[in-house]
Amino acid sequence: MMSSINEQLDSMTTDQSNIFKGKWPKNLVALSDVIDACLAEEKVVANKLTEKIIASIAFYLGGRDLYLPNGKSLEMFLRNLRIYQEFNGRNQSELAKKHSMTERRIEQITKEFTALYRHQRNKAAELKGK
Repeated sequence: MMSSINEQLDSMTTDQSNIFKGKWPKNLVALSDVIDACLAEEKVVANKLTEKIIASIAFYLGGRDLYLPNGKSLEMFLRNLRIYQEFNGRNQSELAKKHSMTERRIEQITKEFTALYRHQRNKAAELKGK
């Protein structure tokens, strides 16, 4: 199904593509702009790739009420992941100072990620067993 959509997108002229994008909701246009900027930053040049990505998102997730965390939430998650990765079981105090947090918060973060990884491993093992 997606291959036929991609073929149709490939066959569009620039004018047709602009009309297509002109019918999108504002948030989808904003998402398209973000994807375009990311691809340009990575020096990826692919004809109509953004439109194909947007079409795939719409095809698979269309009609859903989708929540995207804001940048601050994502930054905090990535910071907490770095803390977990730097944690060696004996450097709680050092990490607390480095990240301007309490040792208790460092402990909470490491426990949260330990539980998350354990849950992922258990799910993977369940899937292998099926």
